[in-house]
Amino acid sequence: MSLEASPSGGPAVVDVVGDEATTPGGGPDEFVPLRTHRSVFRRLLGNRAAVVSGAFLILLALAALFAPLIAPHDPNKQDLLNVLQGPSGDALLGTDNKGRDVLSRIIHAGRVALMAPLLAVSVGVVLGVPAGLFAGTTRGRIDRILGRLADTILSIPPLVMALAIVAILGPGLTNAMLAIGIVYSPRLFRVTRGATMSVSEELYVDASRSVGCSTPRLLWAHVLPNISGPLLVQISLMMGFSLLAEASLSFLGLGIQIPDASWGSMLRDAYQDKFKAPYAVVPPGLAMTLTILSFNTLGDALRDVITARRRE
Repeated sequence: MSLEASPSGGPAVVDVVGDEATTPGGGPDEFVPLRTHRSVFRRLLGNRAAVVSGAFLILLALAALFAPLIAPHDPNKQDLLNVLQGPSGDALLGTDNKGRDVLSRIIHAGRVALMAPLLAVSVGVVLGVPAGLFAGTTRGRIDRILGRLADTILSIPPLVMALAIVAILGPGLTNAMLAIGIVYSPRLFRVTRGATMSVSEELYVDASRSVGCSTPRLLWAHVLPNISGPLLVQISLMMGFSLLAEASLSFLGLGIQIPDASWGSMLRDAYQDKFKAPYAVVPPGLAMTLTILSFNTLGDALRDVITARRRE
């Protein structure tokens, strides 16, 4: 359906077709979700840092998926006669304080490094995004209440808040990631709410309302696709933060439980023998650093690409 204004003034022409809406003339007010997403993807491919980070994360995901086939040894097999050994032909990255192969544990811990952030992000998205969409659309008293609740959670340091939640729920990877997701959900709420309030004032949203589009369909078909850019940036940064938080909780013994491995628990074991084998902290520390750096670099590149796209 089309709403056309007279040449003397009034609203611009707004075409509402299916699940997409556009305004004529291009520029920053043009919203075409599919075209925008393809343009963003092409620009990301032209960013070397984004390509390298994405390739690293893909390799990490493949290594984690096929860990039982790739790992040279059982990650939990102990050899107390060969503890804290340096790199050798049998153990390429040496052994830990219980004689377990470090390389095998690094590869298997990659599963935790990816699954834990995905769980935390999922919890944050489920709690933060619908609340942000609802608050940004309805506003009023509920918006104020949700905003004050988000401000209260954000005023507490994230790790302290996570420790308090884990203390209530109990130790374990699932509970730790639930805690991280709850802690991070107010940030997603704020981003979603702000972007929703901005998009809700566009002409094509008013046109959709005028033709009887229901609020759920309006949010799903028109608002959510057009705020996906800021959300993707925030989610990619949250992945790195969640990995760091999981490693911190596992280092304290509140995350992954023995005998399973995570990079945080491997750092804790290596720290206990830092004077006997100082090199032992390098493999898990380097793996964690590169992964977090990849998440953050990808998020920064995505932000830059989306910003450049909107300025055109």
